[in-house]
Amino acid sequence: MDRQTAMERAFGGGPNIQVGSGIERAGDYVVIPDPNSETGVRMELIPNSETYRAQRAAAEAEATRLGSAEAQEENKESIVGGGIDNLINMIDQGGIFNLPEAGIVGNVLGSLGVNQQAVDFRNELATIQANIAFDRLQQMRNASKTGGALGAVSERELDLLMNAYGNLNQSTSPDLLRRNLLNIKRIMTKIENDPVASAAYYGGAGGGGGSPTNEFSVTGRID
Repeated sequence: MDRQTAMERAFGGGPNIQVGSGIERAGDYVVIPDPNSETGVRMELIPNSETYRAQRAAAEAEATRLGSAEAQEENKESIVGGGIDNLINMIDQGGIFNLPEAGIVGNVLGSLGVNQQAVDFRNELATIQANIAFDRLQQMRNASKTGGALGAVSERELDLLMNAYGNLNQSTSPDLLRRNLLNIKRIMTKIENDPVASAAYYGGAGGGGGSPTNEFSVTGRID
């Protein structure tokens, strides 16, 4: 019989009692003489006692909460975050043979299909444009003027996001495009992690349901 089972059988119920050999039960604990302790005794929780079960349940609940928080943290990045990171890495690297992916030259290379990274850049940019529902952003902006809630997202941030979206063109200078992409990532992540702003964006400021849809042509946005 192991120590835990023995303690459970010996102290399975009853009030404070003396059990011999200098060992005393105090509630859900046993008080054991211990010359190495400053108080001369040590307290051990009785396995399967009410306090033991309560502490175990609390520990399991905390572990579940922490696990849920970690999972939420992993999902915090916006739907466009990964694509934006890819584009920024491509801008920073400068491309194969230092050929640009953005700006006038990058736009020409992507349009003609003569540089693979410029083409990949163009396609990734189109995906980001398709994943941002500009019409929903406009609805949120209009609703804010009449008292519509934006949660933690300010009207200024919403304007900045819409302006950045309007300048998502491969022909835009690399520095400006990089700033626009970072603004989009930051504010879209904020929208998606704020319950009020997220409900307004995904549910529509006017209360309509369904997934965001973009009114703009993807191919028409890249010029």
